[in-house]
Amino acid sequence: MTTLALSRPQAGVPRAAHLAEPITLDVGDIQSFVLYPVAFPFARFSFWRVPSVEAGRRFLDAIIPMVTNAVHSRCPHEDRKPSEVTVAFTCDGLAAVGVPARSVASFSPEFQAGMRSRAVEFLADYGVNHPDGWERGWEKGNIHILIGVQTTDIPDPANPLVPAVSGRATLEDINQRISDCAVAAGVTLVGTQHAGALFDPDTNTFCDREHFGYADGFGNPDIAGSGWPAPPGSGKSDGKGGWSSIAAGEFLLGTRDEAGEMPVAPVPIGLARNGTYLAYRKLHQNVASFRGWLRAESAHFPGGEELLAAKLLGRFRDGTPLERSPDKPVGYTFAQRLDPTVIPELTDFSFGDDAAGIRCPMGAHIRRVNPRDSLGFNGVLVDRRRIIRRGLPYGAAVPETMALDEVQAMDECDADRESRHGVIFMALNASLERQFEFVQHEWVNYGNDFRQGNDRDPLLGNREGGDRMTIQSNPDDPAAAPPHFCAGLPQFVTTRGGEYFFIPGIAALRLIATGSVEIA
Repeated sequence: MTTLALSRPQAGVPRAAHLAEPITLDVGDIQSFVLYPVAFPFARFSFWRVPSVEAGRRFLDAIIPMVTNAVHSRCPHEDRKPSEVTVAFTCDGLAAVGVPARSVASFSPEFQAGMRSRAVEFLADYGVNHPDGWERGWEKGNIHILIGVQTTDIPDPANPLVPAVSGRATLEDINQRISDCAVAAGVTLVGTQHAGALFDPDTNTFCDREHFGYADGFGNPDIAGSGWPAPPGSGKSDGKGGWSSIAAGEFLLGTRDEAGEMPVAPVPIGLARNGTYLAYRKLHQNVASFRGWLRAESAHFPGGEELLAAKLLGRFRDGTPLERSPDKPVGYTFAQRLDPTVIPELTDFSFGDDAAGIRCPMGAHIRRVNPRDSLGFNGVLVDRRRIIRRGLPYGAAVPETMALDEVQAMDECDADRESRHGVIFMALNASLERQFEFVQHEWVNYGNDFRQGNDRDPLLGNREGGDRMTIQSNPDDPAAAPPHFCAGLPQFVTTRGGEYFFIPGIAALRLIATGSVEIA
């Protein structure tokens, strides 16, 4: 028994009237990574340790000018940032750069404890996911600062097929500048993670798919006051068949949340304002297990391999939601998935009129991590659990033509052998416990809210042997196939490491760098 389930919001409490009042976020003070929803194809995450307060502050003072804010043009696919630099701290890192002890102690308990100590009880990281088997470097206190650098090509206006600015060159340049600042300040690099969009040899370009072949990057929340033109379905149900924005306080400290309250925040408020918590997870994808199981199981499933893959996720691999097209994919291309006129077809749907899971199974992945209106109470139970999701694959794409035994050999990893392919998953939220940890523990690794008992998420669930997924049938259709029971699901995804970070606002970054964080 954990305390996670005790923090459920009260569904009968009416929404405060002031939540409808418009707000405008200070996007110039919010780090770009938090609000800028456009994926960058090139990324590198570096992890740093500071030997002294003075060294840490010198390092921060040097790199703060590189940090990008969230100011945007409202046209993300037309006016893209060439790069994005993000700075975040572990709890030990805040102390290491001289944030007063009273202030550090005011951060949330889960942030202070760190992901490793909460992994088993609160994230269901036991068995093969146990922190004892994580890759080296994730020990408590080893990492102080995370710096994320993401870049993209900027096409030549005269020839869009030729980049005027190379994202790869920009990535190397920025990371070299950061490294030079670290050497000058005496800060130590303790780890590096390369990531980036997978390369599609068929189109000779980057794509938006991950290693299991699913198009990715849908469903980030519509945040009140952000200024982004969000597609229908990305916010919360308005109770009238439409959608509205989610209160910014669910993600950013210093703004009101869905309860009409200021989220619990560390002191002083100048340190907390426009900041957010980050859950960083390195997730290895067992590609051979996924492909082998899918091929074997689909031989017994009416509809074949692609429909079975769609039933696991809740979408076909081209992004088509089962709720909108339950039998076959539309056939969306990468370009269409980026088209603002097409995106609503990928996001504008609900589960409320599919209570029995006839179109999208009750236990499908997207139905678990964002149940939308399917849990009743006009979505109030879900609105307090939303997260901003960021992430990119790491490792090279595994060709579909590669033999399964060869893929299996590539899948092998342990504490001394680094994972060769997977996803860097990152969740942003105002409360690690109420949002990220709840979703991970209760919805991904426990199925009671979806009437699935102990059955786990078919893709992300941590197996204990004998796990299964039920694909519901239509009881009103005499010609419908019977329910299909996917028994003995293998471990598709394995945790390889992770940590909790705090991403301050840019003004707060300057306070930290100058030693100006003071508590009256």
